[in-house]
Amino acid sequence: MSGNDTNSIIPYPWIAIVGPTAIGKTSFSIFLAERIGGEIVNFDSVQMYRYLNIGSAKPSEENCKMVPHHLIDILYPDEYFDAADFIKKCVSVCRSIQQRGKVPILVGGTGFYLKALEHGLSPMPKANIALRRWLDGLEKAIGNGILFKYLKNIDPDAANRVSPNDSFRIKRLLEVFITTGNPASVIFNSSPPRPLHNTNFLKIGLIMDRAALYKRIDKRVELMFKQGIIEEVKGILNMGYSPMLPSLQSIGYKQAIGVVKGEKDINIAMYETKRDTRRYAKRQLTWFKKDVTIRWLNTCYLKDIDKAMHKLLFR
Repeated sequence: MSGNDTNSIIPYPWIAIVGPTAIGKTSFSIFLAERIGGEIVNFDSVQMYRYLNIGSAKPSEENCKMVPHHLIDILYPDEYFDAADFIKKCVSVCRSIQQRGKVPILVGGTGFYLKALEHGLSPMPKANIALRRWLDGLEKAIGNGILFKYLKNIDPDAANRVSPNDSFRIKRLLEVFITTGNPASVIFNSSPPRPLHNTNFLKIGLIMDRAALYKRIDKRVELMFKQGIIEEVKGILNMGYSPMLPSLQSIGYKQAIGVVKGEKDINIAMYETKRDTRRYAKRQLTWFKKDVTIRWLNTCYLKDIDKAMHKLLFR
C-alpha cells in the first residue's frame, strides 16, 4: 500500500493503536504509517512533557524522521493538561493531517484521552492547582489511601469506577466535589458527554502472552535506568521543577526521584518501577478490553503484517 492510495484503501478517517505499555505500539505504528501514508498523533500523557524522555520511552529522533509525530514535547513539566485540552489539540492536528491527504494514526496508552476524544466529556470545572496541592499535603500527612476513603464516602459511584491506586483521578474527583458541591457522578449523569467532532475510528489493539509482556516490561525498565533516568531527573529538578508535580509522579520518575533525594536504593527503585509498570499494564488491558469496538491483533502475527492488516481493515 502506498501513501497515494490511502484515501481509496482505508475506509476509516482515523486509526488508533492501543495496548499496554512496552508491547511495541511505537514500532508497529511507524511500520503502518509508512505503508498507508500516515502521520502519528501521540496520546500518551507523559510523552507530551518536555524533558521527560527516557522514562516515557519517547520515539527516537530517528523514528520522528521516518514518520512525522505530533503532540510530543508540547508541555513543560509544570503545565496542567487535561482531556479537554487533549481533544482540542488532537482534533486540530488530525484535521490538518487529513488536509494533507494523510491518515492520522493515534498511538498511546492513556485510554481516557482516547475515550474522551471519541465520546466527549461532561462539563467539569477546570483544575484547581492550589486545591490539588492541599489534597497532596493531606494525603502525605494522614497516609496513603485516605483520599480514596473520602471519595467512597462522598461519591461511591465514582469510587467504584476508579482504581484505589489511581491517585490522579481520585484527587480530580474530590476536586470536582469540593469545587462544585456536587459529586462527579451526579454531574456526569445529569450532563452526559457528547462528542465534539464527527469521525470514525479503526481501533487496533496489540496483545501478547502476559508472561512475554512482563519480560518486555522488565527489560524496558532495566534499559531506562541504564540509559540514565536518574541523571534525567536530576537535570529536571535542577531546572527548579517540583518533584511533586503530577508529571513527575508518573511511574519511573517517582521512583527515580526517591533515588535522587537519597530516600531509595537504585535497586529498590528499579524493582518498584517494574512492579508498578506491570500493574499499570494490567489496568490498561482491563480498560481497553471493555471496548468491544477494538480489533485485537496478537503480536505473534506481525511477521505477516500485510495479511493481518488486510483482515483488520476490511473485515
